Amino acid sequence: MERSAPIPRPIEWFQRLPAILAQLDVPCQPAWIDRAAIERLFGVSRRNAHYLMARFGALRLGNLLVVEPASLAAKLRLLTAQDEVVRQVRRHERVRAVIQERRAGLKLARIDLSAFALMRAGLPAVKLALQAEEVTEEPVVALIDIGATSTNVVISRGGICELNRLVAFGRQHFTQTLVEQFGWELSDAERVSTEAGIAPLGGMEAPGDPYADARRVMQFVADQFAQEIRTSFDYYSHSTDGTHRVGRMVVAGEGALLRGIEQRFAHELGLPVSVLDASPRLDAVSVEELGELHPRYGTALGLAMEEAA
Repeated sequence: MERSAPIPRPIEWFQRLPAILAQLDVPCQPAWIDRAAIERLFGVSRRNAHYLMARFGALRLGNLLVVEPASLAAKLRLLTAQDEVVRQVRRHERVRAVIQERRAGLKLARIDLSAFALMRAGLPAVKLALQAEEVTEEPVVALIDIGATSTNVVISRGGICELNRLVAFGRQHFTQTLVEQFGWELSDAERVSTEAGIAPLGGMEAPGDPYADARRVMQFVADQFAQEIRTSFDYYSHSTDGTHRVGRMVVAGEGALLRGIEQRFAHELGLPVSVLDASPRLDAVSVEELGELHPRYGTALGLAMEEAA
């Protein structure tokens, strides 16, 4: 029986996975990537580069081992679905935090997980909404925290975290696509993405809207993003033998501030989607100070709400 090559410890390069995927997604990639390019891309040694290439299906062209960029990117995206790798990264981060605090002469008070924090911030408002809608059976709820280059997906059933995974897709994918499509500077693309949004103000696009073309691109990226999220939902459903499916979604993080992203996700995923509302757990002063930006800080707010679970 043929044994697959062992994969190097993923902790170091796995944390750079969004950046690696972003480089692989750049248009006009070469047809093949050799071992030296893998070393630079992953920041690994020559030996580990060989391990990675064997693991990800390297081919031999003459005296060279090579991998196809598109195939490599697809396999890396599948790797993000492996919960054991995610757990390794989380564990590594916790240990590193303890070491840094001890070196600084600090005493660790508690350790918490971002998944639990996001649930504390987002689930109370969902429960209130379900009560108002007179929903008797609580659905499985997905909370997604859209960061700059990656997204934290948390799936909760009955207040218990049943799945937590990272998706290599984030807020920067919108701006980077605008840069590639229109040749803009990054700062201009960031400004336009915020002003254009996924949906126009008022929901109706006015004649001569200067952001119409940019918005079409943003909508295309949002649809791709939704498919990445759907993959996580399908994985969760499969892990429960189809017994449970995500019935509601909450959006937080930087990406939650893109106007209309929740409506686009709702349309693509076919389920109710809302922007995180942490106000049930906040006092009136905090709600006023944070204003409309508070969904961006969903995880941070959850960390501040109570002792670690």
